[in-house]
Amino acid sequence: MSVPPKPDPRYSRQARLAEVGSAGQARIERTRFVASSPGEADYLRRAGASRVELRDGAAITPGPAAGLRFATTRALAGDALRALAALREALRAPD
Repeated sequence: MSVPPKPDPRYSRQARLAEVGSAGQARIERTRFVASSPGEADYLRRAGASRVELRDGAAITPGPAAGLRFATTRALAGDALRALAALREALRAPD
């Protein structure tokens, strides 16, 4: 029986969720995500994803995505929902 990896303290709250757990958090960290917008990419990075690219191949810079402060609430909600769907898919994918 293998011991699940110890989660990064930055993500300890979501690692405590039954839906995620420490093994799920490790899966999020190693999964390659392709985001459709800088906002979605930002949400994925904040969830612990270390391999995030934009669909159009544009570079993603560390830190808050430029332009997010001017995004509409509807756009931010859409980004959050797409990021959540991608995270759920990563958690359900077989190893």
